[in-house]
Amino acid sequence: MKSIRDSCRLLSVIKFQRIPEHLIKRMSLCELNKPEEPSQEDCCQNGCNPCVFDIYQNQLKLWEENRGHTNSQRYDLLSQTRFKPFVLKDIIPLTANTNLYTFQAAAVQDSNDTVGVLPFKAGQYVALRFENASKEPAFETRDYTIVTDKDEQVNGSFQVLIKLYNPSRTSEYIKTLQEGSITYWRGPLGDFEYKPNKYRHVLMICMGTGIAPMYAIIKEILNNESDESVIKMMFGCRNPSEIIFREQLCRLSAHWNFNYICYLSEDYSPKDKKYSETFVHGKISEEHIQSCLKLSLENLQVLICGTKKFNNEVLSYLITNGVPKANIYMF
Repeated sequence: MKSIRDSCRLLSVIKFQRIPEHLIKRMSLCELNKPEEPSQEDCCQNGCNPCVFDIYQNQLKLWEENRGHTNSQRYDLLSQTRFKPFVLKDIIPLTANTNLYTFQAAAVQDSNDTVGVLPFKAGQYVALRFENASKEPAFETRDYTIVTDKDEQVNGSFQVLIKLYNPSRTSEYIKTLQEGSITYWRGPLGDFEYKPNKYRHVLMICMGTGIAPMYAIIKEILNNESDESVIKMMFGCRNPSEIIFREQLCRLSAHWNFNYICYLSEDYSPKDKKYSETFVHGKISEEHIQSCLKLSLENLQVLICGTKKFNNEVLSYLITNGVPKANIYMF
């Protein structure tokens, strides 16, 4: 069995290579889902807590406890302990320096009884590994939130939002990618878990690419007809041209339980408005947040995502205005 697993792993790194059907039939799903021991290259050497080796030990313990007691008809294309190869399939420009990237598992295969899936939840992220020959260790990692809805998975693919900065080693690497490029990802990571109808109101406060987890969670809520949580999003941008997912947000606002306000730090013209957008001039302030806190504080969840400074300021505003810290989550 060990040689079969090794063969499967070798095949998984070959571009567009499918796992041979005769091997799949000889391998149990239990073995396919056994956690893979990370190598030193899978560790970012940044002192993470938990470390990838801690994650592996915890997952291995759970796997051993549940071995032989699972009826799962799937195996995971992503791994929390090893970087897996994914092919860049598409790049969609959203703003002048922000794109939507689609990546597909390099070893996608179809079978009647075995289905490869991406086991992520709304709000979780994946880690990208890329080579940096001028630094020790020789690899760097960068985290990106998955914006794909679970129902939007197509042939083992996921989408991430990436803003290109200058100068930036990560951005320089991203700029070299083109359709067909092989990239390496680990995940899903992150402990956020949305629970339908747990809160009557969900207030989202974000800026820039901080909209990524919010966008995924919004779709999760709106696609669930039994979820009656009401969403309000405060979205900070510099100007109308930098409103990420602008058309998508407009379409989503047709739902009865979602609306959003864009707070623009730069001047804009009324002609810049599209659809039924609501613009407020200025950065998101404590006064703005107070105006949105006319909801029941006991039945309110607040989600925050932006820069570290932005997150800390918003957190301070919320606590000062009586929002329980247990009801606040910062990405």
